[in-house]
Amino acid sequence: MSAKVKPDEKGGPKKERALKGGYRFDGDDKENKRAGHHGSAKAKAARKNELSKDKHFHGENEVLLTDKLPFNIFVLCTTFGNIFFIGLEQDFHSEPRSVIWFLFEVVFTVLFLLEMLVRYYALPRRNVFWYDAWNVADLILVLAATADCFFLRPAGIGGQIRFFTAIRALRVIRLVRLVRMFTAFRELWLLTGGLINSVKALSWVGLVIFMLIYVCGIICTAEIGQNDEVYAIGPSYNGEDWPYKQYFGSVFKSMFTLFQVLTLDGWADDIVRHVVYRQPLLGAFFIAFILLTSFGLMNVVIGIIVENTLAAAQVVDKRKEEKQAKSRKATVEQLVSILERSDASRSGLISIEELRAANQSVIVQKKFESIGLKFDEVEHIFGLLDVDRSGRIELIRFENACRELVGGGKRRDIAQVEVNMGTLANRLDKLDHKFNTIENEVAAISAMTQDFVHNTVRHLTGHDPMKHRMDGGTKSKGSVSNTSS
Repeated sequence: MSAKVKPDEKGGPKKERALKGGYRFDGDDKENKRAGHHGSAKAKAARKNELSKDKHFHGENEVLLTDKLPFNIFVLCTTFGNIFFIGLEQDFHSEPRSVIWFLFEVVFTVLFLLEMLVRYYALPRRNVFWYDAWNVADLILVLAATADCFFLRPAGIGGQIRFFTAIRALRVIRLVRLVRMFTAFRELWLLTGGLINSVKALSWVGLVIFMLIYVCGIICTAEIGQNDEVYAIGPSYNGEDWPYKQYFGSVFKSMFTLFQVLTLDGWADDIVRHVVYRQPLLGAFFIAFILLTSFGLMNVVIGIIVENTLAAAQVVDKRKEEKQAKSRKATVEQLVSILERSDASRSGLISIEELRAANQSVIVQKKFESIGLKFDEVEHIFGLLDVDRSGRIELIRFENACRELVGGGKRRDIAQVEVNMGTLANRLDKLDHKFNTIENEVAAISAMTQDFVHNTVRHLTGHDPMKHRMDGGTKSKGSVSNTSS
């Protein structure tokens, strides 16, 4: 049996009650029920206040014009258009038509200048413009192209600087960041994200390969390039003189030749067979080099790229899931506002009948479908939350349960466990209350029995059982003491 709980000042025990992984007090629940319409109005006002704060927050963090997808697509179109016309000019340039190419150059230069002005004046704080390395690099290239177009070229000393504007095509990397949430550009983001995230690891692999090629280049220069006694005595296995000095005459040449061996480009017939013909033991050296580099380190490079590509895919999926969860929670807010209108009594409670009646609306059905809940599942949630089987639950509890259930697969499972645990805790709480009631009733019956024995039996028989019991206890103690003595 659980210990007795002392009643509080308002009478009645104030017991904890499980609710969605946390606890609240029955006393607070009763106060909310007594509040009735006022409690519902306060909850509704608080919810609207939260929504207004959220809207205000998003308003302050509104996406800038320069970070929007249409603007960046326009910028990339002008950049690639500039590159395309530069290429055409190199192939079809002729003196009579040079004015046409100059006009195209002027148009693209003006567009680039306008882009820089938009990027600068679109920022809330314009000093932030200089903190972005992309903006500074773009500005330098655009200013150089402007000087080349309007000052140097008319003077007859320009025309070459504008070719560097093709470097601005690297802005496609920033565009990839903007389109990563679109399904059509998923593969582009995975490819770019995997390569970008692999740069650090690939740098270390490249350093290891460089050191290995450098050490092996020293060995090959000493054993092959400077070994005239072995390689300068006559023709090689094919009857022709092999230019060993050309391949291994210096450390740099040896490193370049070993890099060719690493790529497996003509490594056997052009290089290794000639070496093995003169020095057979060096065949094991080249085989070990190929196994370590081509089949070892290069496969590590592939593994790093694949790993980072998969990691980029997980990031994209996670962000997409978070975006969907956020959209679903907003839909839950709209759905609850509709269900509040279905609450005819304005008590903050909703019954299963009111819920079914609201589901007759096409709008409510679409809302449930958009958050991924069928009405059978909604009824099941209602049954789990309706612990006392009264047919009515608090609308705020229903909203919180729906919020958790639309938060993704794991959150759905966690919410299901929380609801089940809350239901079980409520049932155990009710069972504990019944045990306390039974304990109080047994104590009352025991008191009535003692009162009956003490008063009624003494008047009827003239015999006091309690006194007789006390006398018997005293005699028994005396006999025990005599026995002991």
